[in-house]
Amino acid sequence: MSEVAHYHPSQLNLGLKGADIDVELQVAIPASTLGAFARQVERRKKSASGGDWAELSAAFRAAIQRVLDDDLKEPTDRELRDAARWARERGLAIPLDAICYRGALRSFVDSIKRRG
Repeated sequence: MSEVAHYHPSQLNLGLKGADIDVELQVAIPASTLGAFARQVERRKKSASGGDWAELSAAFRAAIQRVLDDDLKEPTDRELRDAARWARERGLAIPLDAICYRGALRSFVDSIKRRG
């Protein structure tokens, strides 16, 4: 009787630091993917561009945006245009939070609609 190999994922530790965030994430990742990523990093470092990380940055940005709660995502262009039109018609300024966060913009628009 042969033994079945058990899958044990490798771990990638990511440190994310910014003005308002400092978090360490442990990401379970297959060893083969982690090895491929390590090779990709080395290739980037040795490339003529000297380590252009724009594509990786864009991928991280997209991944972060995907996991945000809906109210914390950026408003769509259409939502901003509609809110700007309604605010302009009533002589109001759109609050900064409403420009940054979909939930805050929806609350602002709801308050405009309630006022009539």
